[in-house]
Amino acid sequence: MDDSGIIAKPKSYLGLTLSRWAILLSSCTLFSYGFIFLIGSLSSYANGYSKATIVTIVNKNLLSAIFCASFLCVVTAVIGIFAVQRKDRHFLACHTVLLWPCLALLTTVAYLAYRETTWDLKTQLGMQWRYDFTPDEHYALQENLHCCGFENSSDHARYKSGCSQESLLQGCHEKLYTFESYFLVKVYSICFGLIPVHMLVIVMALIYARPSMPGRYYGKPAVIRSPSLKNEYIPHSHDASTKPIHHCLACENWTF
Repeated sequence: MDDSGIIAKPKSYLGLTLSRWAILLSSCTLFSYGFIFLIGSLSSYANGYSKATIVTIVNKNLLSAIFCASFLCVVTAVIGIFAVQRKDRHFLACHTVLLWPCLALLTTVAYLAYRETTWDLKTQLGMQWRYDFTPDEHYALQENLHCCGFENSSDHARYKSGCSQESLLQGCHEKLYTFESYFLVKVYSICFGLIPVHMLVIVMALIYARPSMPGRYYGKPAVIRSPSLKNEYIPHSHDASTKPIHHCLACENWTF
């Protein structure tokens, strides 16, 4: 807005202003890593890769947190893109608010994975194997890891196929510990790395949310400089010879 109170039209690039481009790019960034995590969690639930059985059995709580975080990130990103496309400040406000629960869930995923690796992972896996897993889960893990029992074939093994009390197969603890260490380190490293990126998305949403929407969405009728109006009304003008004619987007073709 210039000194005379006239709202200047902001510069646009490919049909969008700079502030809308900022919101759009940040929403696309949020959508990209949210969608990747969502595909990964759904693939785990659907046993879409060789070690998915281990993840769904051993890391139930972590996988649920990953699914919730990724789903909310995707929904929030879609709302942001829709808000820019429709130029709707209500959807943009919803997008900005939802970014905070996304940050909380992303931090939760990183913390859960990090906590598992620091709290004596081998002991935790042993407790889970002996007291939490069902016989069917024992069998699924044994088949996936090609082992028998936890420490040995006599340690809470599910005797079936090649696994028996006299089996020469080694226990599952080493293979299970190796995979879990690798998986958990990858998860918390990626999540802790994404937290600064997500904070940047939040900052961009807070900075550019208001300028990205037209002035009429904030209850202020925009005074447009129109060449067809010879006697254009300028706010705060006290020239008695000028007839006050209001022209705004909300009341086109009306004069009062």
